[in-house]
Amino acid sequence: MSDNTILDAVATVRDTIAQAETNDIPLCVITHDFQHKFDSISHEYLFSILRSYGLSARLVALMKNLYTDDTSAVQINGDLHGPISIRCGVRQVCPLSMTLYTLCPQPFLNMLEQRLPGARIGRGNRPISVMANADDVTILLTSRTDIPAIEDAIRLFENASGAHLNTRKSQALPIGRWNTSANITDMPYHPHLKEIGRAFLEHYTQIDHRHVDTTHRQSPSPNTRSILP
Repeated sequence: MSDNTILDAVATVRDTIAQAETNDIPLCVITHDFQHKFDSISHEYLFSILRSYGLSARLVALMKNLYTDDTSAVQINGDLHGPISIRCGVRQVCPLSMTLYTLCPQPFLNMLEQRLPGARIGRGNRPISVMANADDVTILLTSRTDIPAIEDAIRLFENASGAHLNTRKSQALPIGRWNTSANITDMPYHPHLKEIGRAFLEHYTQIDHRHVDTTHRQSPSPNTRSILP
């Protein structure tokens, strides 16, 4: 998609923070991190996602052949123990793995986009509530009344996919008049956080070009702001 690069996503968060600070309105920038992302995705969930994208039955069957009847073994003191059936995760080093994984969070992103009002920058622009860069998800929360929608979306995604939110690595950045007494899935509030390659600080933003990484990509979605050029 044109005009939707990683720098556009960075600029969107930067401008939203600046607007919230200038107008003293509540805003919370949330970064979600899921535990063992590539190891936890259910194969059944993965195949259902591929079908939902309209891939042909033949192509889905070929993908299934890569993961069906996969086993592993554990070596202890030179002896192999197993086999252990593998029913989740995408293969490491496989060139398909990143593409397959980036398709999996899309229903989660779509739920957030549909349920959250988002933040609007300027006049005439549509509100933005969620952005994704590879496996990093950033949410722009404007009201504490929308926290249950986030919690429900996380619960549904975890139950369906096998993924689990890592609350210790997930962070929330309060801006403007945001009340930090609001509990957001038990994740901690931080005065700063690293988000899609930039450091956003409470009360102002600080650009750090050393951390910009333009190699990651996120699959496009009709309902979610994509950073795929």
